[in-house]
Amino acid sequence: MLDDLERWFHRAVEADDPEREQILREARSQGAELAAELERLVERELRREPAADSAEPPLAGGGGSELTWARALARTRLLGSRRLDASRDEAAIGPGSRLGPYRLLELIGRGGMGEVYLAERADGQYVQRVALKTLQVARSSDELLARFRAERQILALLEHPDIARLLDGAVDERGVPYLVMELVHGRPITEACDSMRLDLVARLRLFVRVCRAVQHAHANLIVHRDLKPSNLLVDEDGAPKLLDFGVAKLLDVARPELTSSMPETSLFGSVFTPDYASPEQVGGQQVGTATDVYALGLLLFELLTGQRAQRIEGATWAEIERRICHQPLASPSATLAALVAKQPDRADDLARLRRLRDGGELRRKLRGDLDLIVATAAHKDPRRRYGSAAALADDVERHLDELPVRAHPDGWLYRTRKLVRRRPGTVLAAALVVASLTLAAVGSGVGLLRARAAEEVAQREAAVANEVTEFMVDLFAANDPANARGREVSAREILERGARRVTGELDASPTVKSRLFEAIAQAYRGLGAIEEEASLREVTLELAQREYGADSIESGRALVALGEVAAMRGDYERSRDLTVDGVEVLERVAAAPHELGLALGQLGRALGQLREHDRAIAVLERAAELLQSSPSGRARAWIPLSNLGAALLSRRDFAPAEEVLLEARSLALEQRDDMHPDVLGIDMNRAQAVKELGRLEDALALHLRVLEGRRRVLPAEHPLIGASVAGVAATLLAMERLEEALPYAQEALELTIASRGAGHPSVATSLHNLAEVELRSGRPQRAAVHYERELEILEPLPRSWDLRRAEPLIGLVEAYRALGDPQAAAEAARRAVEILDRHDLSGDAWLAGKHAELRAFLGG
Repeated sequence: MLDDLERWFHRAVEADDPEREQILREARSQGAELAAELERLVERELRREPAADSAEPPLAGGGGSELTWARALARTRLLGSRRLDASRDEAAIGPGSRLGPYRLLELIGRGGMGEVYLAERADGQYVQRVALKTLQVARSSDELLARFRAERQILALLEHPDIARLLDGAVDERGVPYLVMELVHGRPITEACDSMRLDLVARLRLFVRVCRAVQHAHANLIVHRDLKPSNLLVDEDGAPKLLDFGVAKLLDVARPELTSSMPETSLFGSVFTPDYASPEQVGGQQVGTATDVYALGLLLFELLTGQRAQRIEGATWAEIERRICHQPLASPSATLAALVAKQPDRADDLARLRRLRDGGELRRKLRGDLDLIVATAAHKDPRRRYGSAAALADDVERHLDELPVRAHPDGWLYRTRKLVRRRPGTVLAAALVVASLTLAAVGSGVGLLRARAAEEVAQREAAVANEVTEFMVDLFAANDPANARGREVSAREILERGARRVTGELDASPTVKSRLFEAIAQAYRGLGAIEEEASLREVTLELAQREYGADSIESGRALVALGEVAAMRGDYERSRDLTVDGVEVLERVAAAPHELGLALGQLGRALGQLREHDRAIAVLERAAELLQSSPSGRARAWIPLSNLGAALLSRRDFAPAEEVLLEARSLALEQRDDMHPDVLGIDMNRAQAVKELGRLEDALALHLRVLEGRRRVLPAEHPLIGASVAGVAATLLAMERLEEALPYAQEALELTIASRGAGHPSVATSLHNLAEVELRSGRPQRAAVHYERELEILEPLPRSWDLRRAEPLIGLVEAYRALGDPQAAAEAARRAVEILDRHDLSGDAWLAGKHAELRAFLGG
């Protein structure tokens, strides 16, 4: 009956409503039992979320299974929904039994979803021992079935030498789903390090490899959510292997099966192991890559000290919440100090396992950099942790290379002697970067003196400039060798210290505070620290409105600046609204033409980012005219011209875009050299225009030059570096140099997520590039996953992004057709055509051609 039921089931769920009723009537003629079961299952299936039941292709390397994974899961649900009661002998699944072509040899693990067995291939095709993970259907819920399915999807995306590989996956004839994975002969990482008596350097290098594996998962938008020693084995060769993605989560993907509760490992619906859980997991907050970074911090603590950072044994829920969410973690060195005092023999044993003399020496080795690295990774506030697993790995490597680490304490000064000993000029250089921005702001205030005849005003402005200068001199005095006494202060720490002083301690006029806030905010932007800049801009707006009134030049400027930051965060609608408010204020107070021109330039940019191209172009043309006609504005006329070029580019007016961008570049070069970030930004857009005009070699050379320049002048985590890497990837893709394009596309996605967050519109662009590379390289399954994620980012964006949403749908049509799934391809084509029908495509030959192709595919 099962085969008949499955056949009827698929006919019914794939039909439209009238046809489905006819199929159900036909089924009733085949027997009451079959018809009743079919009607119940179809009704249940139609109530399910579409994303949880979308058809999928057969798993590559799946041992010749004829069923797609979706069909196999349908069979599982048929059996699982009846719960297999006592007629299903669960004891039959165990050592000696078979699942598909595999014989189970030995139980090697058990968890909430099922068991993991040592198994071997038993069908005679070839000899292979594997780890086979099975789900107990009789105990399972729909959520567990969906999670098991999600684990298979996630593992299929991951190809990394330090992540256990997925080899196979199917559902046997009894309806038992299973996954077949690479068999790892190893021990948990903490046990392995102790048994091999690895010193601290070797432990740290092993930990870096773990971070790189986790970063690979994050680059594929996968959060593990359960990192702990038992899921990180070390094999006989000393290589780590990351296991068990059973509770992993796809970022920004609306799939409830990835976040539902799981027996034996959940508290109040949140999946985690308490000893390695993050505050956001315990608090039921948003889980993201920062969650894994926190767990990596706890793992590093344990590798260094031999003790768990947070041990939760026999605690009540209230106590678990207090310890994990609110109780600060002790530092590794403090933990060792306490152990030396209470259990000196135990401390000495731990030290000897790390090839050190005694507990005191181990404590000294941990003090400083390693304390800072652990504290930053395992910070209670996700925003204060490392931005990515890669950033954590980089900082550990900096420590190993005796370079200053980027981690810093919650206080203002990070104390280290390394850089002062090795490169004493670096501290001064860092200060000068910030000072140059600050003094530029001071200079703008002094420059107003030339435009004002009143001596009283001049004296007041001079006093402001003197106060600002004195403040900055005092701020940078910490870097004077006579005062620092071997301490290094990073540029970011200088800014944090300055912002705190201006906000809380400084007794100064509103004008002085505003100037200082502006200088520090601009310096934050130079570092790519957008969240810090945003906080300062909010404070500046409050100060301006309180001290000068809502209708003042100061308030108008502050609104426009805050709108610019909102755009950098990807909140384009808020950017437009804030900037419109700022422009209206400046118009009401009759601001100078150059003030209004700069504000309109930002408004045009915001409109362009909302893809309101015609409005953007009109506003930007007016902004450029205002600035070019103003003696004090001409030096900055390149700004709206650069944005105008970008808007023309988005409207696919490539030749005019190149012309305008060249004009903007010429004006910018009057005050900047060709490696200045502003000029590089113009060149980035120019490279895109050149690519679209078909001059691919020129475009690639220009993109590579911009990337080299940005890497030279910007911090490694700056979002503009990710944008440049994406530009190189897109150009190599256009040149059909797919093998070269792939690593750039992967790096662009990784960098963009780390710098902007997984939901930023820029991530959609990186996903699209990667999907295109995968599709053209003959990997349609991977391409489909990336297109789907791209679409999920684009769907919540404003209506002006409507046409952009057609692009991943067009890609999905090709991917699904390559996978032999015509129904999914037709659905994607139908959605794409609905979008394209709403737009005038006469100016876009590519989209017009795709529109015609899709209509033909759908039959007219």
